Amino acid sequence: MRTFIAIYLLLLFQACQLYHDTTSRFNAHFLAQEKMKEVEAAMLSAISDDYTQILQVFPRIDSASGVAHQSALEYVIEKASLPIKLHERSKWVDDCYLLIGKARLYLGDFRNAANTFKYINTKSTDPNARHAALVWLQRLFIEQGNDKDALYVAEYLSKEDYPVSNANARDFYLNMAHYYRLKQDLPRTAAYLEKSLPYIVNKEMRIRALFIVAQISQQLGQIQKAHQYYSQLIRHNPPYEMLFLAQLHLASAVDFNDATAVEKAQKSFRSMLKDPKNAEYATRIWYEAGNFELQCGNIEKAISAWQRSIASATQPQQKAAAYLQLAQAYYEQLQDYEKASSYYDSAAQTLSPSASNYELVKKRSEILKEFAAKRRQVEQAERLLKLYGMNQEQRHQFLQKEIQEEKAAIDKQLKENSTASANKPIAPKNTSEPFPTQSGGSTWYFYNAQTVANGKTAFVRTWGNIPLADYWRLSDKVRDALADDLNSYSAASNPKDNSTASPQADKYASVQSIESRLAEIPSTEAEAEQLKQKMAEGLYHTGKMYFQFLDEPQKARADLLRFLELAPTHPKVPEVLYTLARICDTETARCQPEEYTQLLLEKYPQSAYAQLLRKDKAQDATASNSQAAIQVSTALLKDYAAAYELYQTGYYQQALEAFSAIEKQYADNPFGEQVSMLKILSQLGLAPNSSQAVSQLEAFISTARQNELIEMAKTLLQKIQENKQP
Repeated sequence: MRTFIAIYLLLLFQACQLYHDTTSRFNAHFLAQEKMKEVEAAMLSAISDDYTQILQVFPRIDSASGVAHQSALEYVIEKASLPIKLHERSKWVDDCYLLIGKARLYLGDFRNAANTFKYINTKSTDPNARHAALVWLQRLFIEQGNDKDALYVAEYLSKEDYPVSNANARDFYLNMAHYYRLKQDLPRTAAYLEKSLPYIVNKEMRIRALFIVAQISQQLGQIQKAHQYYSQLIRHNPPYEMLFLAQLHLASAVDFNDATAVEKAQKSFRSMLKDPKNAEYATRIWYEAGNFELQCGNIEKAISAWQRSIASATQPQQKAAAYLQLAQAYYEQLQDYEKASSYYDSAAQTLSPSASNYELVKKRSEILKEFAAKRRQVEQAERLLKLYGMNQEQRHQFLQKEIQEEKAAIDKQLKENSTASANKPIAPKNTSEPFPTQSGGSTWYFYNAQTVANGKTAFVRTWGNIPLADYWRLSDKVRDALADDLNSYSAASNPKDNSTASPQADKYASVQSIESRLAEIPSTEAEAEQLKQKMAEGLYHTGKMYFQFLDEPQKARADLLRFLELAPTHPKVPEVLYTLARICDTETARCQPEEYTQLLLEKYPQSAYAQLLRKDKAQDATASNSQAAIQVSTALLKDYAAAYELYQTGYYQQALEAFSAIEKQYADNPFGEQVSMLKILSQLGLAPNSSQAVSQLEAFISTARQNELIEMAKTLLQKIQENKQP
């Protein structure tokens, strides 16, 4: 009989457990999980990708990101809460808590999301649930920018004995890739994405991961790997835009030492430009063509392609990317600082203020604008001093050659403009044509200068010389506001009243005459000396800007040394010597600072810069003497942070042991009272109503000095006593 009752009770228990499990899984949990899948798919598809950059792994999460999905996420929380309330014995309760935590995370409710994940990690008996909670807690830390905690979770999971499930391994690897992508660490981003690929089931996420790995591989010069992943991506049948970009990148991922491969890639670009399906992607093709030509060493063709990309661009981010490439080309390759400044300025105006590189581009634009003005000052002074040192015959020869070169440049410009109008609608100025084709390219109306001119003539003939304004067709507005303009146009359009001068006759109007050029040359030694001082001032500024803003210590040193040659008695000499010593302290300067420090101390011992140098040396000596103390402090901080992390993540026994070790190892540490309080809190985490914790709190209150901690101890003691009351 007893055996029968035991079997009956066992079956009844199993039936109840089966009921709770089945009801939880296939009712509320199922609905919540399906809704969560919908939200995650929508968030992934809603990412506004900038294909001119390496894509982000995940969209960023903040308090505003979940607004669009608020009702759906609240539905997830509502449904996932039901099994917790009604079927608390179900094995799906942990999964429901996890869904609630994820929903709170996506809503930007970081605090409650963290509490949920920590609760699962502390209370769950299922290792997979605990791992999942830690993985999502790590994602939360990443979104908060909490690098220390994010990496601590990674280290902890790597030491786990229980094997991590495929789903948790996938999410962990994607988290790490997301973390390193935000840190711009591309090699590690690609490495973790490659680890995640075997576990990614979702097609959209797999396509995204393949594309990012291929992008990074190509950027790092790993051509074979880039080919491999672009080919895999194409086989997965991605959306057309990504498919097109994959084919485009695949064409440009070549060995640039292989002339045949380079020529084949150029043919691919031409073929893509001719394909009508790619008309809307012409901007992108020209952009990539420019990047390709730059890698081939064809800087003029690269510039031409980027300018074509700008001419046809409709998206600001694509236009900004081309502006940036042009700015870098003029700055780094051609060292034309005025044009570089202009293109940086255009990029800053086109970029969104929320772009990650907006402030950097804006600052570079402002710096180069000032730098270009100072560089022009140096070059003009240098030219005039060179002419001053010549005899009369040499000057005339030099200036005549200069004038001929300027006129030749104007002729070349006019010829290129004429050719561009007739045959190459988007051909930019001052550059050669990349990927020349037999066809005339696009035939859009505004790409043909002659057609535009004819249109303007027809418009004026019909409507008059109307300025650009809204509602220009309204006859009253035209009659009342533009009567004077129409009269002036009638007079100006009369051939008899016009000058007979041909535009060709004035094409060299901007070329300065030889007499004007001669008049600029200094005629006395005093004028030449003033010019030298002006040149020295310019070199002083360019040298400092090279070092402080443009991170080019070699060029900075060259300009400052020229300053010392031209103006050895200038009041700025002590500052220049100090700056040269600082330049030589950098790793890439290839010079010794002692030469300049000794000169500064010997010749200008009372200067502010000599005093500053002595102060720097004294601080270095003090730092050296206190190195041991710094190491102890660093070790204490590291141990304290590790112990605190254990407490925060719910590992109270390990935290208790870690804080006890800190007390023994660092007897007189400045965190003594905090360590004592955290030991008590860890004890309470293990046993909420511990009598040992009560006695420790009472002792702490009588000995502690920090009022804030004393009040905390009193509050804890009061709560424990209230909980003990019947």
